Amino acid sequence: MLSYRHAFHAGNHADILKHIALTLALEKFKSKAKPFTVFDTHAGAGIYDLCDERAVKTGEADSGIKKLLSLPYSELPGEMHTYVDICRAYAKRGLYPGSPEIERCFMTQNDALILTELHNTEIDILKQNMKKEPLLQIRPKDENEGDVDDSRSGATEKLRPVRPHIHHRSGYEALRALSPPNIRRGFAVIDPSYEVQSDFSDTAQCIAEVHKRWSSGTIMLWYPLLTHKIQEISDMKRFITAAAQSGNNMSETLDVQFITDPSKERYGTAAKYESLQKNCAGLHCASAAAAAGAVTKTTIAAPNTAAFPAQTTVSRMYGSGLFFINPPYMLDTRLETILPFLVKEFSADGNGTGSFTIKKT
Repeated sequence: MLSYRHAFHAGNHADILKHIALTLALEKFKSKAKPFTVFDTHAGAGIYDLCDERAVKTGEADSGIKKLLSLPYSELPGEMHTYVDICRAYAKRGLYPGSPEIERCFMTQNDALILTELHNTEIDILKQNMKKEPLLQIRPKDENEGDVDDSRSGATEKLRPVRPHIHHRSGYEALRALSPPNIRRGFAVIDPSYEVQSDFSDTAQCIAEVHKRWSSGTIMLWYPLLTHKIQEISDMKRFITAAAQSGNNMSETLDVQFITDPSKERYGTAAKYESLQKNCAGLHCASAAAAAGAVTKTTIAAPNTAAFPAQTTVSRMYGSGLFFINPPYMLDTRLETILPFLVKEFSADGNGTGSFTIKKT
C-alpha cells in the first residue's frame, strides 16, 4: 500500500523549494516570543543520508542540495541564508534535514511539534532520529545585528530543543483529531506522496475540515506538478480555496509554483489537457458551503490513462508547488526574491528556462 520512500528524493529541487518556504515560515513564527504548534502530517524519516544507495541511485541530491551548497554564499539571496546554514551543518555529516528536523531547529520545549508517519519502516527511523538533538538551534533575528560569521542567519549554540510527539498513524486522521491544538498559534505542513489516487481528495477534505475548526492556523501544502495529474491538482486546490474563502472563515490563500521543465509542462497543459478534462470525473464540490461544512465527501476519479503515451523511463514531474491558507506575513514578497534564483540554478535544461508563479487571493 505505502511504497514511497523519500530517501530516493531527499534534497532535490522540490525539497529545496518546500524547505526554503518552511524555513521562512518558521522564522516568522519564531520572530515573536510566543509559543507555537507545528503539525507535520507526512514526516518521513526526518533526516536522510545523502550517501545512501537510494540517494545515489537517483542522483537527485547531486543536482539539488549538493549543487546549491557548492555555490558561493555571497551569490545566494539573503532570504535563503538560514536554510543554507542549516543544510551546511548537516551536509558536513553527509546528511540532509527533512522537514521535522528543520522544524526542530527552530522550536524549544515551550512549543509543540506533532509528527505523524504511517509507513511501518519510516516511523521507526523517525523515532530514532528524533532521539538525537538537532545540530543547530535558531534564535530570533535581531534586525539591528549585521550578517556576520555563523550568526548572520540566526544560527547559534544549541538551546533546549522541542520534544516532538510522534504518532504512527494517518496524518490526516491525526490532524483532524488534534485540531485545534492547545497552542493555537501555529501551522500544519501537509506533504503527501500522492502515490495513491485518494491522496488528492483526502488532502482537500482534511484541509477543509481542519480550517473550519482552526481558522487562524496556517496550512502549508506541498504538491507535485505532474503531466498526468493536472486536473486532480487543479480540483484539489479549487476545493481548498472554496473552503478557505467561505462562511465566517474567509482566509487569504497563496499558491506558488516552480516549473523546472517547461517542455513537460507544455506537454501536460496543451497536448493532453483536453483529453484529461474529458476523462476525469473531477472533484465533486457543489458549493463553497459544502466545502466549509465538510458534508460532501470529495472524490477524484482516475483519468483514462490511454490519454497518455507510455512513459516508463521518463519522469512526468515538471516542478512543484506550495499552497497556503493564512500564509505568513510577507511570505510572497520573500519568495519573489528567491524564485528567480531557483529558476536560474535548477531549471532542468541548465539554461534557466524554467519559470515561477505566485498567486495570492
